[in-house]
Amino acid sequence: MADKAPPAAMMMPVADPNLRPMADVRGKTAFITGGANGIGLGIARALVNAGANVVIADIRESALAEAKASLSADAQVETVQLDVTDRAGFAAAADKAEARFGKIHMLIGNAGIGVMGPVLDAKYDDWDWGMGVNLGGVINGFVTILPRIKAHGEGGQIVTTSSQSALIPISYSAIYTAAKAAVMGISEAIRGELAAANSTRTLLKNSDQVQHYGLLRHTQHAHGVLDYTFSPHISAQVLAGYNHETWSNIIDLDGQDSAAGSFNWPYEIDDKQRDWSVEGRLNYTYGKLHGVVGASYLSAQGQQALATLGGTYTASGPSTTKTFGAFFGATYDVTSKLSASFEGRYQIDTIGAYFGGGKTYTDSLGYLPAGTYASGSLIGQKSFNNFLPRIIVNYQINPSLMVYASWSKGVNPSTYNSYVMALSTTLQGLAKSSGVPLFANPEKVTNYEIGAKGKLLNGRLRYSGALYYAQWTDQVNAQQVGYYQSTDGSVVSTTQSTATPLYNFYNAYLNTGAVDMYGVELNGTYKMNDLITIDAGGAMNASRIINYKDSSLTALYGITNFYGKEMPHTSKYSANVGVTFGGDVKGYANATWFLRGDWNFKSGMWSDQANVTRTRDLHLFNARLGGTMGRYSASLFMNNIFNNHTAVSINNNYAINSYSGYFSALSAVQVGLPDLRTFGVQLKVKI
Repeated sequence: MADKAPPAAMMMPVADPNLRPMADVRGKTAFITGGANGIGLGIARALVNAGANVVIADIRESALAEAKASLSADAQVETVQLDVTDRAGFAAAADKAEARFGKIHMLIGNAGIGVMGPVLDAKYDDWDWGMGVNLGGVINGFVTILPRIKAHGEGGQIVTTSSQSALIPISYSAIYTAAKAAVMGISEAIRGELAAANSTRTLLKNSDQVQHYGLLRHTQHAHGVLDYTFSPHISAQVLAGYNHETWSNIIDLDGQDSAAGSFNWPYEIDDKQRDWSVEGRLNYTYGKLHGVVGASYLSAQGQQALATLGGTYTASGPSTTKTFGAFFGATYDVTSKLSASFEGRYQIDTIGAYFGGGKTYTDSLGYLPAGTYASGSLIGQKSFNNFLPRIIVNYQINPSLMVYASWSKGVNPSTYNSYVMALSTTLQGLAKSSGVPLFANPEKVTNYEIGAKGKLLNGRLRYSGALYYAQWTDQVNAQQVGYYQSTDGSVVSTTQSTATPLYNFYNAYLNTGAVDMYGVELNGTYKMNDLITIDAGGAMNASRIINYKDSSLTALYGITNFYGKEMPHTSKYSANVGVTFGGDVKGYANATWFLRGDWNFKSGMWSDQANVTRTRDLHLFNARLGGTMGRYSASLFMNNIFNNHTAVSINNNYAINSYSGYFSALSAVQVGLPDLRTFGVQLKVKI
C-alpha cells in the first residue's frame, strides 16, 4: 500500500431500525481490509485495545502473520487472505469472520494501492487495477457486509479510507485521484441516501416535520364548559379540554471544543405533547358563606427525538403524567369589609417513563433487573401525594383601598432522570449507590404575602403593591455528576486512583438545594389628563441560597458552602416606565391616535450559584405611533431604539480535562442577546 491518507470515518446513518450506529465497540467485531500494516494495522491495534474483535484481511499472507503476532491478542484477532477485487473471495472471508466471532459490526474499507504515472502512458489494465482495488474493493465490502450488519440488528459502523488527493488532485495521479474521489463521494452519498431513505424521523408525521432550518409548530386545542344551576344557592360546572402540539426544529450549532477547535453541528429536535383534562365543580352560596368543591383529572404524554444531519435519529421513550385532584374553597364574609378564605387541594401525581427502543440488560447492577425490555415497556412509575392549602384575608379599608394577606403551599411535579437510564449498568450502579434517584422528589414552596390595591386623586392614580417571602425546598437542579473511570471505561469510581485515573461525568436531576426568596413589587398608572397617561412598575426579587451542592462548581471555583449566594439566571431588580400621548382625532368619528415610549430595566444576572460571573444591567427603549378608525388600526413601532447588545441570558459552558486537573482553556460562558433594533408596521382589522 502506498500514499495512504488518514482515514475519513463515516458513521453509518439509520436507514433502517437495524442499521443504527454503535455506542460501544467492546465485544464487537471489525472487518478491516488492508489491515496488515500502516493505517489498517493502526486501526486494528486501537480497536483491540478498546476491547473489540478484529478480522484482518490482506492480500499478503506473510504480512498477515506478522500483523497478528504484533497485536499479541490471539483471542481477539483473526486473519484472512483476501484480494478485495474477488467478490466470491470477499463473501468467503466474511463467512470466516462470522464463523470465528459470530457477527460483523464494523467494516473498515482501507485496502488501497498507489498507481502513479503519466496518464498518456496508462493502459486499460492500469485503470482496471487501480479502480478495481481502490474503488471496487470498497464497493465489494459494502455489498458483501452491509446486508449482514443489517440482518443482525445490533448496530454498525463504516470507515472508508480516502486521500487528500480526492480534495487536491496532483499531476501523475489521475487513476489514484479518480478512485479516491469516488470513495469519498460514495461514502457521502451513502450517508445522505440512507438518512433520506430512513426517514426514521418517525416521531412525527411527514406534514409535521420541518424540511429546512427553522421551526415548524402545529397546535390543536379544544375545550368546553357546561353550566347548570340547581337553585339560587347551588350551581355546577363541568370543564373539559384537549391539547396536542408538535414541534420540529432544525438548528445549526456553531462553537468551539477543547479537542476539535471550532465545530459546526446541525441537528434536529422533534417533540410532541398531548394532554386532556376534565374538571367538575359545585359552587354554593349560603348567606355570608360561599365557595366551591370539586375534582379534576389530567392525563399528559410527551416524547422527543434528536437527529444529527445525515446521522442517527433517536426517539426517547414516552413520559406520562397523570394527576388526580380533589379541591375545596370556602370564603366567609365576616363583615361588609372583611372576608377570609380557606382553600385546599389534595393532589396525586403519577409520573411514568417508557423505553423508546428495545433494551437488554445482562446484569442487575443498574436500576432494573437483568432481562430484555421491549420498546414501549415501562421503565418506572412513581406517585406523589400532596396537600396544598391556601389562606387569604381581605380587608376593604374604604372604597379606594383594599389590603390582603395570604399564606400558601405549592409543589412542582417530580422529574424523571432519563439520561441516567441511557448509561451502562455499571455507571447506573455507581449513580444509584451515590444517591441519584430514578425520579427526583417534587419541589415544594411555602409563600407568605401581604399587599394592597387602591386609587387616589379621584381615580386618576391606580396602584398596587405586594411584599412576599417564600421558602423553596427540595429544589431540583440539572447537574453534571463527576466520576472516575479506567482507560477502557469498564471500571468506575467516585474517587480517583491508578485504576480509575480519567475524569468523566453524567447529567442528572437532583434535589440539591433550598432557597429563601423575598421581595417587593409595585405597579401604578397615572392619567395626568386626557392627553397623557403614565404607567410604571418596579420590583426587587431577592434570593438567598440556604444550601446547595454541585461537584462541578466546587471543582471550578473551590466553593463548598453556597450559603448566602443569590439564585442565578434571574434579575434582582427590574423596572419599567411608559408614557402614552393620545386622544380622539378631530373631525373623524370613532378615530383615535397615540404615541407611546417606554423604558425597561433589568439588573444583571449570575451565571451560576457561585456568583462569580454576571451580566451587565440591561436598559431597553421602545416607541410606537399609531391610530384606530372603527374596525381598523395601524401602528409604526421601533423596539430597542439604541440597539443595545447587553446579554439577556447567561449560562456556563465549561469542560474539565480527562484528568480533572484543570478546566479547558476554551471554557466560557454563553450569553443570549436581545432582539436588536427592530422597526415595522402593524395593521389590524376586527372582524
